[in-house]
Amino acid sequence: MPISCPKILDRGGPSSAAFKNRGAYETFTDARTDLERKDAHIDRLEQTLSHFTALENQRMGSHAPNNINVAAYALDSPQHPLRETIPRYSNEGRYLDVIDQGILDLKTAHALLLEFKAMNQNFPYIAIHPNLSTGMLRHDSPMLFIALCTAAAWKDRGLQIKLERAYLEELAGRMVVEGEQTLDMLQGLLVHLSWCHLHLKSSYRLTSLAISLVTTLGINRRPMPADRQNLSVMFPFPKGAPAPSNSAKTWSPDARRAYIGAYVICSSYSHALRKTSTLKYSPYLEECAQSLSSGSRLPSDVLLIHQVRLAHHVESISDTFDYDFSRSLPPVPDSQLSFHVRSFSAALTGIESLIPSRLTTNTLLATSLLVVSAYTHEIGLHGLHPNDTLSLPRTTILIDCLGAVRRVLDAVVALNDADFRALFGYNWARIHYSLSLAVELSLGITSPSWGVENVRGVLALETYVDVFVLRLEGVSALVRKEGDQGDWFGFLASLWKELRRNYTEGMGRRGVVVPGELPPVQELGEGWLGLEDMDFMPNEWLWMVPDAGM
Repeated sequence: MPISCPKILDRGGPSSAAFKNRGAYETFTDARTDLERKDAHIDRLEQTLSHFTALENQRMGSHAPNNINVAAYALDSPQHPLRETIPRYSNEGRYLDVIDQGILDLKTAHALLLEFKAMNQNFPYIAIHPNLSTGMLRHDSPMLFIALCTAAAWKDRGLQIKLERAYLEELAGRMVVEGEQTLDMLQGLLVHLSWCHLHLKSSYRLTSLAISLVTTLGINRRPMPADRQNLSVMFPFPKGAPAPSNSAKTWSPDARRAYIGAYVICSSYSHALRKTSTLKYSPYLEECAQSLSSGSRLPSDVLLIHQVRLAHHVESISDTFDYDFSRSLPPVPDSQLSFHVRSFSAALTGIESLIPSRLTTNTLLATSLLVVSAYTHEIGLHGLHPNDTLSLPRTTILIDCLGAVRRVLDAVVALNDADFRALFGYNWARIHYSLSLAVELSLGITSPSWGVENVRGVLALETYVDVFVLRLEGVSALVRKEGDQGDWFGFLASLWKELRRNYTEGMGRRGVVVPGELPPVQELGEGWLGLEDMDFMPNEWLWMVPDAGM
């Protein structure tokens, strides 16, 4: 077990007790290691001062903008392990981590790290190396450490609540009060955003913080000439990977992964919730993903380029049809809709053809591809009013959309229990999007040429909802303890029961009998979980459920 060392740099200066009592310090068994760490710390401070001075000289010479945030620049040289800011040791400074506070002990923290590594297999945006120890992670990435412990504690709600509170308090203290902007913070936010449903706090609003960190750190662009001195977030491109045309260097692999993760995660939430993401696709983004996928330092790196391409495809459709703003848009001629569907479908086929066969067994990537296909064919609903007569081209598009939705739901049903529990928050948003799209296709179109019996022949929605609810209630029983006010999985199960009831009643009004017992009505009003400040509740995803027939 590492020995906890006393402070070596006291805020009181050379006259403080830490400098006067050197005899006691020299008797410490790990003195040599501490001295080396102190020297490295001082070196980083000197590098920082030198870099800040250079930036100030540039600013005074009007060669750099006034709003450069020096927190974007890292302080270690490339030959040292990556750190994006001066590390805060657990017993140094004003922040006490969850172990210092007694919320966790080292044994539990180690168990949570192992749990997260198991959860992290399909999450390529944060690299958790197999030999990474709890102490190293705690020391070098304190915010990531708390965030992953919070996500991994999903089986113990009492512990998770404490960890989540500690994470948000420290995030506010560091980012809002102290003005810190670090890659560690961004990585922690990506974990929090992806598993936010496990600890019931939200997170959609935190996408704006993640995007702000990306732009402040500058990792959404190539390193500028002024960045290239003393930047440890910059490494040579992996051997054999294509280098940028005007630069032989780029940001570190961890920084590139975080940039890609911020884009994919934030855009996934935004498009599923019909909101706007300000972090847009750029050729440099794909360049980062391609360099990592080609270099393949980690097995999960090969997923990055495909996730970027799928997210970009969705962004292109959303921008073309203004999905982020309003559904009350002027109609588009059917011939133009058919052209767009053919074009986007061909582009999606091209993306799929570039996915190597060894990745076809990756269930989350395969499910993402199916959701994007459904999103592509949702174009058929653009500008359509319930009583509009359907042309043959539009009918064909909508039938293809119905088939795409069914394939999404089939893929979710086929997930094993581990993959089902490991779905990210934005995966759940996509599943709910698919269910809502199925309801829209079933009940939102009243044209005589669109028969609900034929729709049910392709997709009997209640059969899928019943399976999902059963599995969600199983997970809910696993995580809920006596006295709990509720859990996210139980809430989602209740919401989908209500969706099934509305679907059944809507079909009944159309003269179609849906088999199965109606689920009991349950009030899903605010405060059902005893949490009034959540902004990532599943009922936010009801934007698509039509009023007609519901």
